[in-house]
Amino acid sequence: MLVSIDAPTERERIEEIAAQLGIQDALVDGRLRRAQARCVFQDLGGACRIHQAFGAAAKPATCQQFPLVVLQTEAGPRAGIDPCCFHAQGQGTSAPALSAEGLPARRVSFEPWQAEDERRLLEVLDAGDASLFRVLGWLRSDGVDSDAQAPPAMLTAWVHALQRAQLQRFLDPDIAGVVLRRSLGPAFGAIPRLDPARPPPWPTLEGDAQAGVVAALRSLVFLRVCSTAIPSVRDVAAVGVLGAALLAWHDPAPSALETGLAGWFRLMRAPQFSRALLMGGPLVTTA
Repeated sequence: MLVSIDAPTERERIEEIAAQLGIQDALVDGRLRRAQARCVFQDLGGACRIHQAFGAAAKPATCQQFPLVVLQTEAGPRAGIDPCCFHAQGQGTSAPALSAEGLPARRVSFEPWQAEDERRLLEVLDAGDASLFRVLGWLRSDGVDSDAQAPPAMLTAWVHALQRAQLQRFLDPDIAGVVLRRSLGPAFGAIPRLDPARPPPWPTLEGDAQAGVVAALRSLVFLRVCSTAIPSVRDVAAVGVLGAALLAWHDPAPSALETGLAGWFRLMRAPQFSRALLMGGPLVTTA
């Protein structure tokens, strides 16, 4: 996962620790650098060298808190489980209770128009009849039109976007870990076989599959985990919906969707990933 270090004082602290451990260029664009599919502070066994040398309290705040996300927004504090966490998926009420009390909060503020977009989208995701299709309806018409359709032309554009983006490169073993490759590899491997002239139909999800996708999308939006990589709330929703559709086309089982979405959301935190999907223009239009 890409770990952002937002506070200048924390960046200085991590750079000092890196120097003591003999690690060069620990931060790239405000994030912990990754090398050979792991954080530069991880040893070959996966253990954190900061933790080993200086204790848990010396690690970046994000690493200490994960999978709990704590942020301060223009409307007040928010906290929740990071939707990119593979181990938290599917636990439901059996997941351990976590408290945000006393933990440092990352500040993420939106302009009024972005905050309004977010508010409307969260209303859709919180509704009793929330569904992936309803989110698409909101994206297409800025409303929740029950008669909204997934036009074949849009699905064709999605296939073109997926194939043009060459997503398989983001699963290169040198940059992606085993769990990430396992969660997305089968779906990404099927992309070249999609036919733009005959795109798959809009995926129909029921029961646990639908509820899991809606919950994951809500966490993605509410916790603003992609706000650095994708500044637009609408683009976050569109890329998230596209990922859910791709995964549902390949395997609509709830467990496969949960794990796949955690991996997809991880990649959404990388600016290059979303830029590759959005380079052809908006994924969802009102036309």
